[in-house]
Amino acid sequence: MSQDTDSIRLLHKLVAAAAGTGKPIGTDIECTDYDWNVPCHYSRTQLPRLAELGKAMAEGIARVLGGHLGRDIQLTADAPEQRFGCRLAEQLRSAADYRLVLRSEDTPCGVLSIRPLNIVTWVDCLLGGQPRDDVEIELSELEADLLADAVGVLVKAVSDASTQAGGRAIGPAGNVARRAVDLPGEPNAEWCVFGFRTAGESDVPGISLALGCDVLDEIVLGRRAGKQAADPSIDARAALTEHFARVPLRAAAMAGEVELTVREVMDLEPGDVVLLPKGMEYAVELHVDGQPVLSGCAVAAVGCYGVEIVGACGESGKDAGRISPAKGKS
Repeated sequence: MSQDTDSIRLLHKLVAAAAGTGKPIGTDIECTDYDWNVPCHYSRTQLPRLAELGKAMAEGIARVLGGHLGRDIQLTADAPEQRFGCRLAEQLRSAADYRLVLRSEDTPCGVLSIRPLNIVTWVDCLLGGQPRDDVEIELSELEADLLADAVGVLVKAVSDASTQAGGRAIGPAGNVARRAVDLPGEPNAEWCVFGFRTAGESDVPGISLALGCDVLDEIVLGRRAGKQAADPSIDARAALTEHFARVPLRAAAMAGEVELTVREVMDLEPGDVVLLPKGMEYAVELHVDGQPVLSGCAVAAVGCYGVEIVGACGESGKDAGRISPAKGKS
């Protein structure tokens, strides 16, 4: 049995014991409802790295796209959102926005979505004409080519931000068009959506970028740099352990139990010996609020009785709780 498995079993026993204490844990614990519709692929300590990546993408897009269009562009990055593929796919089935499927190392890895108003504005800038209000117009062949160039510059900025952060290069997997697209990957795959807004956009971002978590893992978890990938559940586990660590428990060392009648107890006198059903080779059990959790040997230390812990309480059976000769105490 692994050490992790033993720790989990011990934690389960302690939680069961603490449940019957009726004692308050504390009022400084922050509790929130868990939303099962939102994935938690990345922990709270990892999310700031995604936010930094989004900010770098926004700065890069504003710089290179602004230079390409010949105008100043200010972009702000929304906080990245984690989503399951099945829910993100529902949005991408709509043909309201211009979309482009992205790839990394010949594998589809994301989808870029741009609102029609941005597309019309970019094309008008490149043509030097007056801004149009009609976002439902069909682009001419020339306008489509100009749009492809502008989107290519945008994707290059996203790729540069990714590679500079230690991730993969990203490129287009097709042409940008106003259409619905199928989200690459499995329905239960996890994605991160980055939103980029220009001044005045308050409802939804004008540019959205959905990237698979398997691509972002190289940035957030540092896999490409040769580091050990972090377990996203570690932070949550540490927080739970910290909360449980403050629960008060009462521990008692139990050498054994015996059933006596009321008469037998009343007849006991000084000097009488009550025999326990356990032999000397069996361990003393440490009970926490009535639940056996650890076993050990009876010792004397600093003038007090004590229990030297030798392990978790054994499973029920013939040799459960037996002390090996090497660890026995005289």
